[in-house]
Amino acid sequence: MKMNRQMFYILLLFAIMITACQPTVPTPSASPVVDVSTLAMPITAPTLPPTSVLIAPQQVSASTCPVATTYGTLYINQEDGYCLLVPLGYETRRENNIALRISSPPLDQSLDPVQAVLYIVKEGAAKGRDLETTANEYFSANINVPSNSNLIPLTIGGEQGFIKHGFTTGERQLFVRSAIVIHNDTTYHMTLYPVGPDFPQATQDVERLWDTALNSFTWLSNPPPMTGGLDQDKLTAFTRLITGALLSRNYDLLQTYMGERFNISSWRAEGSEMTPAEAVEKLRTYFLASQTQLNFLLLPFDMLTQELGGVDPRTLYGPDVNVVSALNSMGWGPEGTGEALIIIAQAPDGHFYFYGILIALNGFK
Repeated sequence: MKMNRQMFYILLLFAIMITACQPTVPTPSASPVVDVSTLAMPITAPTLPPTSVLIAPQQVSASTCPVATTYGTLYINQEDGYCLLVPLGYETRRENNIALRISSPPLDQSLDPVQAVLYIVKEGAAKGRDLETTANEYFSANINVPSNSNLIPLTIGGEQGFIKHGFTTGERQLFVRSAIVIHNDTTYHMTLYPVGPDFPQATQDVERLWDTALNSFTWLSNPPPMTGGLDQDKLTAFTRLITGALLSRNYDLLQTYMGERFNISSWRAEGSEMTPAEAVEKLRTYFLASQTQLNFLLLPFDMLTQELGGVDPRTLYGPDVNVVSALNSMGWGPEGTGEALIIIAQAPDGHFYFYGILIALNGFK
């Protein structure tokens, strides 16, 4: 594990070095002067771009993950214990099994294009050390900090953290935004680049990535248990497909995600099964007729059962329907004031399908 972590830092430094070598951008000198005060924007509650819509609440309770909106899609890191929104069109991947890398679309056609990149790393046990001491040790070892750069407080998922701007160590230097936080005696750090005036073409993508991640970051203090045969990554990806089709009202695409039969039920009333084509028509002409902006909220089944007055949605359907997710959604019905549960099931061969919706036009309360 120690060797893997060392290799990751080498690769991370190499990736940053490559970005710094863009031919159209001058390489910073050995002792650059950067006015970091211009970069110390309000981190705790950043202002989103006027064209963006962050539907999920900025302050979310423990174990409650915001899900697909018109601004971002959900990424759940079950292993490292957090979830967050990723801007639409941005790519996520795990590197060396210890880091999450989120990147924007490339801004040029070169072999090593400029793009916004955020690394999130679960560093390891803090061993009882306080945050400020841990932050100073980390920044001293990894960031060449200008003399006018101070620790800036920020909040990550409700936890106090610190941020610094500075240059990466090594022969090639790139100005980055680096943050550190301790949660459950475990240290996490984030590295965002490129930051500052040397890459103006990336500024919008960089800040969008940072704002989205910080606004939505949530600790999985009580993550739902993994069940045998359930691939959480594939379920998350399938959930994104469904919510994306619902948000865009792409009914043809939505129909392809349905099973052979689709169930539409009203809360505390009998439901009915129908063909996917019939279901799509009902969605189009009635349940989604208002064109109200939908939003979504993912809750573990135990919390969802409490919200439904003790009714576990997995028990509402027959034994042949293996319900693996029930996604809460608002904005349904002719007036756009109703709620719905998006029911996702898993077939015996392991594939997921959109099984049905449970509608509460007056809410589930």
